[in-house]
Amino acid sequence: MAQKNYKRTNGTGSVYKRGRSWVAISPARYREDRDGVVRPFRQQLGSFPTKAEARAALERFNQAPTDKYNVTVGDAYTLFIRKVERDKSQAAVNSYSAAWKKMSYMERWPLRDLRTDAMQEVIDTNADKSASTLNNIKIVFMAICEYGERNDILRRNYAKFIEIPKKEKVVKDAFSELELEKIRQAVDVVPFADVIYFMCLTGWRVGEVVLFRQEDFDRQNWTLRGGVKTEAGKGRVVPIPVPVQAVVSRWAARGTEYIFADPAGKKMTTAAFRTKYFAPALEQIGVRPLTPHATRRTAETMAAKSGMRPELMLAVFGHTDYKTDVEHYIRPSTETIAEAMAQMG
Repeated sequence: MAQKNYKRTNGTGSVYKRGRSWVAISPARYREDRDGVVRPFRQQLGSFPTKAEARAALERFNQAPTDKYNVTVGDAYTLFIRKVERDKSQAAVNSYSAAWKKMSYMERWPLRDLRTDAMQEVIDTNADKSASTLNNIKIVFMAICEYGERNDILRRNYAKFIEIPKKEKVVKDAFSELELEKIRQAVDVVPFADVIYFMCLTGWRVGEVVLFRQEDFDRQNWTLRGGVKTEAGKGRVVPIPVPVQAVVSRWAARGTEYIFADPAGKKMTTAAFRTKYFAPALEQIGVRPLTPHATRRTAETMAAKSGMRPELMLAVFGHTDYKTDVEHYIRPSTETIAEAMAQMG
């Protein structure tokens, strides 16, 4: 039987033997270089043990040609984290960077080979981690695969099929009314108690508080402008409650670039605020060692108890859905529930 002629048509790429392997090369595509000269551009699609495998790789490429065929998982992650650094808070950068460490062994993998099973293995290996950690891992994979899909490297976003194990919901607490009163009484006694009290009455995130500059404080209208994390939360202008106007005024009077600067007048990181000032202050005041985010839950709980309308709560706290407030922030006390039930019937 005569051997079949496998000569390729011009413009469809080439396959040749190099040593013991077969190499597949993409068809020439033309693009302009930095000097304005149009030059041919070819990509090596890989080395294969057999000629048939090299031909198959070339056929797959020709069905969906892309200049980014050799992009790696690490390349796609780098583009993603740069965008996060540009558009999101430092806390978001830290969260996604930590998630990347769980999958960084994939850094040199060709993105075109990334599939659900490999990503699911990362989730399963870290199944003992918190729900937020697992969710951040999936977010990073989703972004990487979205880049691959958008640039014709992947046929679909395979990260959509990742399954995160269900975990028992942990209810995070707010400061009680008694604890809030203790914090109030410590305002002029314990260092940084006034900042904690301010946060409990306003609901600003710690990552937002450390970023307030002098120009964000409207002394005539008693408002602060700031916000990070979400589009709804950025650049919002929120009135300063009367009980903490003196707190903001006193800190702003220091004249530092950042209103709530450290004792040396320098910008604080959220980590420094949490460990050096927030936690020691709570210990000295004599209240539970909750996280700085408990102040935000405290503010939202107080707002709900006062009867603040949902649309106003969204404007103040920077959420896009009132369901977020109900599920994660509002913590009605037993007394508040009892008062509401007393009005039934």
